[in-house]
Amino acid sequence: MTAKEEKTGVTKLATMRDVAKLAGVSHGTVSNVLNGSSNVTLEKIKRVEDAIRQLGYKPNSMARILKNCKADPNILFIAPNLSNSLYNSIYSMVRYAASERGIWVDLYLTDDMPYSERAQLTRAQTFGISGAIVITSQPGETELFSKLNREGFQLLFLLREVQGQDYIGFDYRALMLASIRQELAEGRKRIAIITGPREFSPEARCVDGYLSALLEANLQICNDYVVSADNTPESFMRATVGLMNLPEPPEVIYVTDDSCLPGVQQALKILHEDVRQWPRLVILSGQSWPGALPGERTLPLPGNQIGELAISHLVQAFDGELPAGRTNVTLPVRMPPAQNEYHSLAGQGKKIRVLLQSSAQTSPGLVAMVKDFTIKTGIEAEFIEKKYGEVLDTIESSNGEIDVFSTDLVWTPELNACGLVEPLEGYLAADGTSTGDFQGNILHEYCFYKGNMYAMPYSYTAQILLYRRDLFDSLKNKRQYYEIYKKELRVPQTWQEYNDVARFFTRAYNPESETLFGTTLGGNEYNGAACELLPRIWGMAGGSTDGDWLHPTSDRFRKAFKNYVECFKYAQPDALDCWWNEEEQLFASGDAAMMVVFSEHIASLWDRGKNKIAGKIGHSTIPGEYSLLGGWAMAIHSKSRHKQEAYEFVKWSCSGEMAMPNAAMGRILPYKAIRESAELSRSYPWLGDAFNAFEHIGRRYLPSGREAVSGQMRELERIIGRAVRMAVADGQSIDEVLQITEKNIKNILK
Repeated sequence: MTAKEEKTGVTKLATMRDVAKLAGVSHGTVSNVLNGSSNVTLEKIKRVEDAIRQLGYKPNSMARILKNCKADPNILFIAPNLSNSLYNSIYSMVRYAASERGIWVDLYLTDDMPYSERAQLTRAQTFGISGAIVITSQPGETELFSKLNREGFQLLFLLREVQGQDYIGFDYRALMLASIRQELAEGRKRIAIITGPREFSPEARCVDGYLSALLEANLQICNDYVVSADNTPESFMRATVGLMNLPEPPEVIYVTDDSCLPGVQQALKILHEDVRQWPRLVILSGQSWPGALPGERTLPLPGNQIGELAISHLVQAFDGELPAGRTNVTLPVRMPPAQNEYHSLAGQGKKIRVLLQSSAQTSPGLVAMVKDFTIKTGIEAEFIEKKYGEVLDTIESSNGEIDVFSTDLVWTPELNACGLVEPLEGYLAADGTSTGDFQGNILHEYCFYKGNMYAMPYSYTAQILLYRRDLFDSLKNKRQYYEIYKKELRVPQTWQEYNDVARFFTRAYNPESETLFGTTLGGNEYNGAACELLPRIWGMAGGSTDGDWLHPTSDRFRKAFKNYVECFKYAQPDALDCWWNEEEQLFASGDAAMMVVFSEHIASLWDRGKNKIAGKIGHSTIPGEYSLLGGWAMAIHSKSRHKQEAYEFVKWSCSGEMAMPNAAMGRILPYKAIRESAELSRSYPWLGDAFNAFEHIGRRYLPSGREAVSGQMRELERIIGRAVRMAVADGQSIDEVLQITEKNIKNILK
């Protein structure tokens, strides 16, 4: 502290010039480092960063914003509130999609007050805002909107349509029509609807769909069942009290604004303490969660789709790429599957035994939630948990002791060859259960063999790449990598790049690396090594061919094998004995820069309370794009003595209504609703990569035309694992190892 600072008691803040002086560089060099410029040498970057730390320099963030505001467009998001889950999900996706494109989003909430919206739009241009995404409270204010259009201000209206303006929304009429048809088909005819003000197009179209469904069914319309309220819980409460005091109260009440649902529930609680006496509530919501109360249904509206489209629209507008004329997009909304009906079995009180793989990904959630199954069916489930390598042996040795089992999708052929799996078509046809809401292509891969269905998808997983985003974004790392390899540090797109980056982030090869290891590996002999080698074979050769992983002396196999063996130099010392659970733990500790892993193993990494790298993780498709399909299905053992009860468990564990709770527990079912869920997209941002991986998926199956034999697949995978161990741990030459491996594989296939 200087004498002047001591006298005044005020500490002088360090400036950029102070940093430049201490670092012995120019003012411009400091500016380039702060702005992430790539044309500064590594040595100067280190000097500037050291000077910043010593001086405690803080960049003037406001000055930087003002400097850059013309370069990057800012937009305004205007909504009545964020307590409505749909508005919230749209805003979350808008903010996320905008940040990916370098766009800043300002939020303004109007509480559905037109004057508040007008004031904010009028001020927007003054503050350099380029455009606005609006859920309007004043759809009739066309004069103001037209004026803004003429002045070059980009406007896009969501959900609530404005005449003559760009608009993106949902087909509320069709959704309501389909939903009420479903209620009528199930025998409920006294159906009421509570909406917000019908000056807004969603409310008007919901009522239109409601009336059309009743007219279609030749039912008399009761005007008392159609109620317009303010969008507040209090107003919806009053409306509910009025409905329930009618001479014939409704059997079903539609609620078009889920932020007002507490008011509806409070009214019903006052009138009927027992929830079993409540009418069915059907709620339009931006959430995909099923109803929490008996009989409650949710009609999920995919706000993430709206948000993504909104940002794409504005980007096109800013770039002058919008087609002529006004944009008017009405998205269809998929009806959720009807709730499963569970049979009241004559044998209530029976027990079934369920075999699961014992892992943090597949067992705990199901075990924790099984009370729901027992309540619905009266059937108790006893769980048997085995390690991966023991599950198949237990299935094969069971003589009626096991009723249901979880099966790795690659086991289906050999289990069928042994006659150990019960076909499901008869059960599905008997109770009308549909499989149409599964991702169709995934359903086929998991559950069918020779045209017959033997299982239901229980856990979908595909390999994706996780990496430390903070390390890849570091200017120091970028410059150092460039000086070594003369190319950009980026998320690896090839397997050779992967090894280069892994070496760079391994401290044994780069003493300045912030991580001990460049990558994790899981070379466990059971099937870990095979699962990590196969994507390298496919990625280096541009795709998979029939049985290509069973020809070790081929050029493509040799090239991939060599790459994989090299990668062990940059991984944890015990990688040969690790499986994906151990990889996950290592990555979560912050000691590894990258990890290729099955998606079912990574949900917990986004939990900020459990690991120190949460918030620093990036995700991408794996190098070479060709991922290995993994996961589990549920099947009935052919020797079960309780096959109908076993079927009820399979149907429950793999049902659409359990999909969201299971996803929250970290297990992803391949349902369309899961892929489209805005909540899950925010919680599990890698989910899109996992589902997209299916487009370039590889399979560890036997060559076509070859009949499965019990235990054959396991032995083949172990042969691959032993080959990796011979090369990595024993130091045998790659050529010698591959010749031995080819001979061993041929012996098994004979």
